[in-house]
Amino acid sequence: MKTHTIMVVVGAVALLAGASCGQADEPAIAGRKIMDAYKDAVVKVKLVVQQKMLMNGNEAQNTESKTETTGTVIDPSGLVLVSLSSIDPSKLVGSVMKNMGQGMNIEMRYDLKDAKLVLPDDTEVDAKVVLRDNDWDMAFIRPTQKLAKPIAAVDLKNQAQPQILDEIIIINRLGKVASHVSAAEFSKISAVVPKPRLFYVPQLEDTGLLGTPVFTMDRKIVGVTLMRSVESGGGGMAAMMGGAAGMGISVIVLPASEILEASKQALAEPKEETKVEESKGATPKDK
Repeated sequence: MKTHTIMVVVGAVALLAGASCGQADEPAIAGRKIMDAYKDAVVKVKLVVQQKMLMNGNEAQNTESKTETTGTVIDPSGLVLVSLSSIDPSKLVGSVMKNMGQGMNIEMRYDLKDAKLVLPDDTEVDAKVVLRDNDWDMAFIRPTQKLAKPIAAVDLKNQAQPQILDEIIIINRLGKVASHVSAAEFSKISAVVPKPRLFYVPQLEDTGLLGTPVFTMDRKIVGVTLMRSVESGGGGMAAMMGGAAGMGISVIVLPASEILEASKQALAEPKEETKVEESKGATPKDK
């Protein structure tokens, strides 16, 4: 009887452990399915950027660098949304300097010299910026020539409106050091900010995830990760002690509805790059 009882108990524990493992695997299985469905809609963008530093109006440094950023394909024609801060961080740098009480006589300028989309099969396609929204950190890039065939894109119309603490999954594409493989990360919504324009704050600080699409676990798109920067009114060491928030910067998720609306203008094939000023509306300007 004792032996039989022990075997029953051991069997019950094994069943409970198996059930627990199965439940633990469910989010991972769902997450992998989402990644497989959308990974080809996340691409790398190769950039050549000229950087100038001016001190008291005089050029103090002039360098050219090659870098990569991540973008989300939002139209099969090859229209890609990236974080504007990844190609022109002048606003971000300026805000941080002012919030730290520095840089009043220092100005950074960034000029994008070349851009190439790196498609999932490693094909490189010449591209250009067609629309910038400096207030909301959006830069839309599209191929300079029509693609031979449509490519994978996220469906911005299949939208989700998550609430605080809802689970999300972020689809990324790693850099050259990791052979541009696809990657995924779970997170949660830590805040919903209704104004001046609706956006979400995810539970992460990794700016390497900028330009990546965010989905709910039922495969609906929340939006794309971008950088929000404002002048916080702080200064010096106090700003640094406050972390990213103290310096007036935060990774956000801009809703798909906002991106969809802005993409309509980017898809209109402007003859010259357009810059959007939130207070003035869209006004075309020369590069």
